[in-house]
Amino acid sequence: MKRRINIIFVFYFTILIIYSPVALLADENAQTLTKIEVNASRSSLEANNIPSSISIITREEIERKKIPYVKDLLRESLGLDVIQSGPLGGLTSIFIHGNGSGATLVMVDGVQVNSNSAGAFNFAALPTDNIERIEIIRGPQSTLWGADAAGGVINIITRKGKGKPIHSLTFEGGSFATFKETLRSSSAVQNFDYSVTASRTDSQGFSSADEDFGSTEDDGLQNTNLSSRTGLNFLDDGRVDLIGNYSYSTNDFDFIGSDGPQFIVSKTYRISLPIQKSLTDWWDVKLNPSVYSHNSETLKTSSPSHIINKNYTVDLQNTFSMREYFSAILGGEYQRRTVNYLIEESFSKVDNYAVFLQSTFNYEDSLVLTGGFRHDINSQYEDSTTYKFDAAYRIKQTGTRLRGNYATAFRVPTFNDLFFPPIDFGFGLTEVSNPDLSPEKTKGWEVGVDQSLLDGNLTFGSTYYDSKFTNLIQFDFVTFLPMNLARATSRGIESYFHYNFENSSISVSHAWNEALDAEKIQLQKRARHKLSANLRHSWDKLQATVGVTFKTGVNEGGGKTDTYKTVRAVLEYQALKNLKITARGENIFNENYQESISFFGHKSFGYGTAGISGYLGFVISSD
Repeated sequence: MKRRINIIFVFYFTILIIYSPVALLADENAQTLTKIEVNASRSSLEANNIPSSISIITREEIERKKIPYVKDLLRESLGLDVIQSGPLGGLTSIFIHGNGSGATLVMVDGVQVNSNSAGAFNFAALPTDNIERIEIIRGPQSTLWGADAAGGVINIITRKGKGKPIHSLTFEGGSFATFKETLRSSSAVQNFDYSVTASRTDSQGFSSADEDFGSTEDDGLQNTNLSSRTGLNFLDDGRVDLIGNYSYSTNDFDFIGSDGPQFIVSKTYRISLPIQKSLTDWWDVKLNPSVYSHNSETLKTSSPSHIINKNYTVDLQNTFSMREYFSAILGGEYQRRTVNYLIEESFSKVDNYAVFLQSTFNYEDSLVLTGGFRHDINSQYEDSTTYKFDAAYRIKQTGTRLRGNYATAFRVPTFNDLFFPPIDFGFGLTEVSNPDLSPEKTKGWEVGVDQSLLDGNLTFGSTYYDSKFTNLIQFDFVTFLPMNLARATSRGIESYFHYNFENSSISVSHAWNEALDAEKIQLQKRARHKLSANLRHSWDKLQATVGVTFKTGVNEGGGKTDTYKTVRAVLEYQALKNLKITARGENIFNENYQESISFFGHKSFGYGTAGISGYLGFVISSD
């Protein structure tokens, strides 16, 4: 009964926003709102008007920092914890606002790519070659995207072909016998455009298990990645894209406490066909059907596995521009998720249906109000209803912007939690999954302020957030099953500073997070403090960037890693019109540290990290 009352309240609140007395005074001849660049918001607001905590990593920043993999870009992003187990290709997870890694929804061009079996997306070797920008929205986003978005959303947008044909060859080689080659071609001809990228990475790597404690076998990676995006404009404002990606990788790894020849073979593909068209001057429709598949096989180990995850999704979004200051989004989503445990001959599937509604009031980019809700109907667990309200106010005379929001969210159990086949521990088959689990639930709020000075060359701001988690899923050693046992809280402050001056810029960000379980102990893999700073300077043909990252230790397995700091430097020299020479150094002061340790809770059972390393490369392009 209480849930039904909440649904009715949210529905009428949203309708009230749309048809409030202020709306009746609006201009009847309002124009269609400008399209948003931030796809992850689903909104027609411009990026600097979105009330939520948001960061955008642009193509310019990617090229300036010369960071070849997405995971390392995200290390420097505000409010994100990145944990990597071992060298390039090792399992890499992201934590936002103290939530678990499975509460970070990751999308590539709107295609949801989280693992059904494990819950989180593995950023192990996702390259930046064909990426135009990365959108990061922090805080609960289930109202827009449903399950897995309780902590936030990371949406990766691939590059679109523009202008005359451009072809390029990129090469980089260096430490740990690492070599990476990339070919790219893009163009736009009349109504047709394309962008195609192919890359290959080979790395001898280093030991996944920390070499300081006797592990000496190198664990390498071989990765081939193909990415393409073709598009066609039709009927004035219509657009259809065919977007695809295929990745094949083999990476070696050590079980902590061993040093043997185990490796994982991973095959991934995704295909989407987004179609967008304005039906009237106030109604825009976008349909995005997609398929995502991840095939992972563990070989040469005492516990082999072969798991295939698949997502089939159809997302429909209607955007209405009803009056001068008002817009609304009404949509629905169908998704089928499957997992095939091939060795155990077990197959499971879950269907989810959802409807969502969000309305926006934007008064001349000064006052922004949004309100919305979403209702999910799932074949495995009880229905979930989430809602979110945002507000932002800009004082144009001073360049000050105040913002805040309140939201509810949920995270569904993983397929491993629900359906993992029984395990034989030597005394018969034992159940290790629980199909009666309920979704985890989140309630959270945040307030923030942003300040812009000197014509936007100086910007700084800060955000305080507070969240409560219930029904957290933990393994119960009494029943030997995953159970809805835990409660937790997470609060924190995120601050940033950016200044452009002459041919230079400096950026600094700091995040403090206190994520506590019911016993007031910091949750595992969540750092209390993280600081990143970047200084860039440009000369005539030379650009230099220096970056510093500082991070406090994290709890894991009953132990704790040490605080560490790393420094990196990048040089780019325009040798000829079509030739750039690049050089980068990582961990240039050779910091000895660990990001992750095993459940044994001792640093001698930790994962290795890279010491001082250097890489040289070049870019040859036709433009």
